[in-house]
Amino acid sequence: MAATELDFDPFSREWFDDPTEIYARLREEAPCYHSEKYDFYAFSRFADCVAVHRDTENFTSTHGLTYEQLSDPDYDTTSNRSMIVMDPPEHTRYRKLVSRSFTPRAMNRYESLVRTQIGKYLDPLTDRDEFDLVEEFSGPFPVEVICAILGVPEADWQMIRHQTDAMLHREEGQPLGT
Repeated sequence: MAATELDFDPFSREWFDDPTEIYARLREEAPCYHSEKYDFYAFSRFADCVAVHRDTENFTSTHGLTYEQLSDPDYDTTSNRSMIVMDPPEHTRYRKLVSRSFTPRAMNRYESLVRTQIGKYLDPLTDRDEFDLVEEFSGPFPVEVICAILGVPEADWQMIRHQTDAMLHREEGQPLGT
């Protein structure tokens, strides 16, 4: 049986359900894949990703995060000043400012909080044969830890989680933001 043509669609059900085989095919058959449908390039090998990340002369992070932003030539890149969409030297200046907050010593301050939140969600699951890992653990847990670290009142944590879920929700076959 002949192999099917590689058609990488990051908005497909196949990709959403299990990207493992697709990643393997990308690495093997098209480590620098160009999507004609969405007009983007995807690098799938670690060394290539590192090289692209370090080559700020030829590649940039400043054009946005979502497909909607990346595909809109009129997208106002100044409206999102998050570090993730900055290139050096601007990114470097901000990284130096925040890096002290992410040292091992600084992160150790949150160990008790993280353990408490993990226990809150994991303990009720230990006696069950089956559960939905995302819905019952990995969905609520990280948002609550981040909210606690940022000082968000506990009464607002689930509202923020649901707003985040709604913002990231997409229908099958549709890019984020469309």
